[in-house]
Amino acid sequence: MSLYGHKTSGTLLIVEDDPLWADRVRDWLSLQGWACERADTLKQGIALLSRQPFDVVLLSARMGGVSSLDALARTEMDKNPPAFIVLAGESDAHLAGEALRHGAFDFQVRPIDMPHLQARLARALEFRNYRHEASLYRRRHDADSPGPKLPAAAAEENVRQRLMLFASGAPTPVLLRGESGVGKEMAARALHHFSNRAGRAFLYLDCAELSAAQIESELFGREAGTAPGTRNNPGLLELADGGAILIDHLSEMPLDTQGKLLGAMETRRVIRLGGTSERLSDFWVIAATDRELQQEIRAGTFRADLYYRLSVLELEIPPLRERQGEIASLAADLCAQVRGPAQPPVEIMPEAVEVLRRHDWPGNVRELHSVIESALADPDVRRLTASAVRSAIARVHDEDPTQSSAKEYLLRGGKPSPLRAWVEAAERDAVMRALDYTAGNRTRAAEILDISRATITRIIAKYNLGNHPSRNLPKDTTRD
Repeated sequence: MSLYGHKTSGTLLIVEDDPLWADRVRDWLSLQGWACERADTLKQGIALLSRQPFDVVLLSARMGGVSSLDALARTEMDKNPPAFIVLAGESDAHLAGEALRHGAFDFQVRPIDMPHLQARLARALEFRNYRHEASLYRRRHDADSPGPKLPAAAAEENVRQRLMLFASGAPTPVLLRGESGVGKEMAARALHHFSNRAGRAFLYLDCAELSAAQIESELFGREAGTAPGTRNNPGLLELADGGAILIDHLSEMPLDTQGKLLGAMETRRVIRLGGTSERLSDFWVIAATDRELQQEIRAGTFRADLYYRLSVLELEIPPLRERQGEIASLAADLCAQVRGPAQPPVEIMPEAVEVLRRHDWPGNVRELHSVIESALADPDVRRLTASAVRSAIARVHDEDPTQSSAKEYLLRGGKPSPLRAWVEAAERDAVMRALDYTAGNRTRAAEILDISRATITRIIAKYNLGNHPSRNLPKDTTRD
């Protein structure tokens, strides 16, 4: 039976030079509904793969004393390649990372019992089906939007089309990628709103704001008595039954919690911390990250199997600077949101829109929201003017408002200020942002900027940032 209770029906190729073990696996899996083929050598296995399609391949990591992982690369260009499960003895367990980098779905160390192997095969089959479904989605979208790269003006339309496409299908996990502040939460809410789950819960978890223990407790819940004063507390995965959960800053999730999340996604069962009973929950996971998860996998901080499970449907949200055509409508929406439905609408002057479009928006949609909020701080304001936008941008960035105007003047072709002034302004701004991001931690800020701690201390003193009211930085080194 599969994870969802129906008979597994897939095609399997077993590439194994131990004929007794291969025969035993083939006979047992045939009873479970698998159509199995056997290959005794790597050459024979590659030949079979070139002649007929398979859903899953069980591949011995070493055959005849030689690594067989190169076989994975032979299928990389196939339109719908099989999912590979690589099997190795304990002495070859170190090959796991290499196998996953070559594209294997899973890596298992022998000995392995048959029920466990069957469960891994069912997961591999499900993964291949999801991957094929995503490929069809992308081909359908590419047929409507030919060309290797969409122009920036069409970026927002591309995002909208794919969001609608993902929302209209089965509740397959979705991975949203993009810089901080681009609007990944807005995209996730749109997915939920346009799906058939719109009437059910939409829950949010930000892994960057919680400790490792809190992330696990929030996701899975906790049974009474597991800590002093605790009560029965359902987790977000349980509460999202029939609805959706957005897991933001996914890369901050601890490895052990990643494994538990993967298990819950595959079984649709949740076990609370301190408990033993399983609770069924039909939750839809939407994950978001501003990090390159492939790099995190190589660094050993993110599980490859969870990435594969989440990235079947993947969407890159472009930064706001590449979505010029969207800025005016976004600003109008944010004006209405800031003022509320009971207030008269705010008129955005054309000159203000031009200022908004000229800004590079390093903080993306989040920064735009802050600028609109600042510009409309006076409840009597009925028009959003260019000067109001410039002043709001300057306040958000803690700049002299004339600097904002000077930047726009330069962009329009005006005479630039001396180069040193621009370099110093950029240096000061970069350090201020890093200090804001790290809550004043100079060591972490220096690491982010790839400079020494002595250098950042010198810059803080040079621009008198230690006395800046919004930072309240210490003058000694005790804070770090």
